[in-house]
Amino acid sequence: MRSSSSGGSSYNDSWIKEKLKILEAEINAVKKLDSYMAVQKDKNWSYDPQLPYYLHRENERFQYMMIDIIVTDKGAESTLNSMGDSGWMIAGMGIVAEKTGSAPFMFKLNLVGEYGVNPTKFAYKCFQYEIASSYLLEEKLNKLNGEGFDFTSTSAFNKTHSFCLLTNVIY
Repeated sequence: MRSSSSGGSSYNDSWIKEKLKILEAEINAVKKLDSYMAVQKDKNWSYDPQLPYYLHRENERFQYMMIDIIVTDKGAESTLNSMGDSGWMIAGMGIVAEKTGSAPFMFKLNLVGEYGVNPTKFAYKCFQYEIASSYLLEEKLNKLNGEGFDFTSTSAFNKTHSFCLLTNVIY
């Protein structure tokens, strides 16, 4: 932005200085991210299962497992919940194979200390939905959110349907 005065022209940079102030305030807020976490009795592990993806904590180790589950089978959710009851968190769900109905799942287990497992458990909802009926998906997501489930991911299946995965963290 140039403005001219009687003696010449000058650049008005107040707009960019204001933007930089806002950006600096946002950066400082992100630097304080750790203050949003609850203080734990045992400081050697993280209670929030999502944080290990982003923050490495002292004395934490993880075990990973990748398995294919036939999500089109009615027993798939039971399998996922058995894993979650043992402390396995789903770190990712792959594309559902159209011919077999199976999808690869990456599970992550938070190990604590020498032999322990983080006591956090997980419940899962995995269901097929029609892509064209997004309003029905929205209703179902809102209902399940009221029951404590959070949206985790969707996974492509075929031209008309996809799968949705939701997670409920049980502390």
